[in-house]
Amino acid sequence: MRGSNENANGLLRQYVKKGTDLIAVGDDDIERALRRINYHPKKCLGFKQSAVIFKGMMEALEN
Repeated sequence: MRGSNENANGLLRQYVKKGTDLIAVGDDDIERALRRINYHPKKCLGFKQSAVIFKGMMEALEN
C-alpha cells in the first residue's frame, strides 16, 4: 500500500510542488489536477481510468 500512496503523492506533485501551502492553491487548480489524475489511464487498472471504474461501481451499487 505504501507504494501506491507514494505514487499518488508523486502524481499530485506534478501539479502542486512540495512545500506549497494548499490554502494558497485555488479550488479550480485543485479540481483540474484531480480531474487529470483520475482520468489518466492506470497500468494497475488495465489502463482504464479510475474515475470511470469508480462511476461503474457506484452505478452497480445503485441497481
